[in-house]
Amino acid sequence: MVVHNFVLEQGQPGCILQPEEELQFAKLFLDRTGIAIFWVDPQARFLYVNHSACVTTGYSHEEFFSMTVDKLNPLFCGEAWSSYWRKIKQQRFFTFESLHYTKEGWAFPVEIAVTYLKYYDRECACLMVSNITKEQQIKTASEYHSSHSKKTILFEKKTETLLSTVEETEVLSNNLEDLTNSGNITVEALEFKVQECSAKLNNFNELLSYKISDRKQVESALQESEERFRATFNQAAVGLAHVGTDGHFVLVNQKFCDILGYTSEDLLERSCPAITHPEDLKTELEYVRQILANEIQTYSMDKRYICKNSAYVWIHTTVSLVRDSYGSAKYFLVVTEDITERKRIEEALCQSEARFRTLAEMTNVIIFIQQGTQFCYVNPAAEYITGYKREELLAHTDIWELIKERRQLHRQQQSDLVQSQEIKHCEEEMKILTKNGEERWLNCSIGTIEFEGKLAVLGTAIDITKHKQAEVDIRQALEQEKELSELRARFISIVSHEFRTPLNNISFSTSSLRRYGHKWTEEEKLEYLYGIETDVEQLNSLLDQALFIGGAEAGKRKFEPQPLDVVQLCRHLLAEMQMQNSGEHVFSFVSQSECLTACVDKKLLQPILTNLLSNAMKYSPSNSQIDLQLSCQNENLIFQISDKGIGIPLADRQQLFEPFHRASNVGEIEGTGLGLSIVKKFVDLHGGEIRVDSTVGVGTTFIVTLPLINQPKTQ
Repeated sequence: MVVHNFVLEQGQPGCILQPEEELQFAKLFLDRTGIAIFWVDPQARFLYVNHSACVTTGYSHEEFFSMTVDKLNPLFCGEAWSSYWRKIKQQRFFTFESLHYTKEGWAFPVEIAVTYLKYYDRECACLMVSNITKEQQIKTASEYHSSHSKKTILFEKKTETLLSTVEETEVLSNNLEDLTNSGNITVEALEFKVQECSAKLNNFNELLSYKISDRKQVESALQESEERFRATFNQAAVGLAHVGTDGHFVLVNQKFCDILGYTSEDLLERSCPAITHPEDLKTELEYVRQILANEIQTYSMDKRYICKNSAYVWIHTTVSLVRDSYGSAKYFLVVTEDITERKRIEEALCQSEARFRTLAEMTNVIIFIQQGTQFCYVNPAAEYITGYKREELLAHTDIWELIKERRQLHRQQQSDLVQSQEIKHCEEEMKILTKNGEERWLNCSIGTIEFEGKLAVLGTAIDITKHKQAEVDIRQALEQEKELSELRARFISIVSHEFRTPLNNISFSTSSLRRYGHKWTEEEKLEYLYGIETDVEQLNSLLDQALFIGGAEAGKRKFEPQPLDVVQLCRHLLAEMQMQNSGEHVFSFVSQSECLTACVDKKLLQPILTNLLSNAMKYSPSNSQIDLQLSCQNENLIFQISDKGIGIPLADRQQLFEPFHRASNVGEIEGTGLGLSIVKKFVDLHGGEIRVDSTVGVGTTFIVTLPLINQPKTQ
């Protein structure tokens, strides 16, 4: 829109307005003009309205900016406005007549001049609207006078009884009945005669010719306006109909006929209720009652019409009531749009959603829809796996609190997925915490969808906890198998060394007895036989240790507790040790009670004590004391074995109970490194614990704690 410079006279040479003043002057001009002016964008929204527009329609500026053109003129709803906008862009400028509706629902005829405007990249239409109500009234008056022209007569005064205030033009343009009934004149005596008074009429020819010419111009304009209205009515992209207050069709356009499959003649013989689906009729009749009672100004609804072929068609209808100048109802203006395809799509979506819900409710796979950090939908599987009720999950404000590991990473990945606004798919395993604190593994797949008009995440999650546990078991089994393989290799290496010495001794002793036994005394023979016996016991001990460690590592060693007199067991073991030791060490046993019965596994407890006592003897100097203390404390059975031997370096204690590990200070002392490993595994089977307190060069104390009450278990 171009605003030219204006020159104002102020008693001096003209002064040119500045650009800011030009804009203010143009705005003042638009606001003060008597013509209603609207600026409308391609989406039918108002960009600008002047003061006259507000006065003629009853809407405020704020109300205009929150509504669209179809509120002012129902002809411009939906696709109709899109069609008009294309016409505006093509023709650039044109005029037509239509009806505008005030805020109170009154309709008045208007002439609209449309101009297409484009400023940089912004498009709009400038509508200059003139109220042509008076022109319509003139047309009505002209039609009235034309129909009564035959009754008009000429008369002359017979007496001086006519009031001088009556103009001759009024007399000539009215019939006698109208004049006498008007009350403006009193008639005492009138003599009528039809005259050929061409001379009398000469004074009025010019005036009457002007009035006839003016009337013809008005009639021509009205006819042109009516033709434009009919063209607009019939060519509209939506169905239009006028329906009488009795429900019968008065006027329909071609689009309305096309939607229903009737001809216009067929529809004019029918009523609107007759072709309305029975299920929709009650609702619409209530709307009609409200609009006739002036409770509402207009209504819109989705309804079904019965077509000529008896099929149903879905339409969206907007109905308003047209009233005359006295406020009486004339007819309903009905604007319809075929939404059958939209309804079909909606029904298909509903069916699809119903199928989805059925599948989602029946599957054991978690299905969820999430927006932001909150669930919008979860299926029953989510309740079963997480332990939370559906209401609790939907009310959870931060679902990432359920994730146990890499919570922030999962949160960021999903945020990136939503912000990208692309249909992507990603899959990942995650660990969650159930309501009761249990850890469960889920294989989660997510993608983006549109849910209730907003972007959301659709996800599925499969409980893979058992698979994960199986993986752990397999991994542990593989690691155990690897350890066993290494154990076998080390065992073969050590046993080949440890077995060689006693076997060589046995071989040497038997060979000597065979060759020289007949020359030896009985004492010499017994000495060799005792040596063989000792070597055999050493071999048996090695085999027992190998069997013990192999069974424990393979998980085949069972824990079978039985009531046992532990004091008696300790005394018996010490007696055996004393005999094997040949008095090289002094043994001391201290017990809180002479008879202490506990539920333990003798087959496991005996090797525990035997190995600890044997190590105490092996790594202690001759004539040193070895102490065994037995006590009960806090429902625990406590064994304490102490020696005054070489001690265990601090660096060796971390691996002290591993198979074949020996302390770095053992020197030439023989051993397999299996004893403490066996002790640790058997203590674990009891559900107990073993601790060590040692100082190099001073001695070592092992403390074994076993529960007094045990439940059988297998490792």
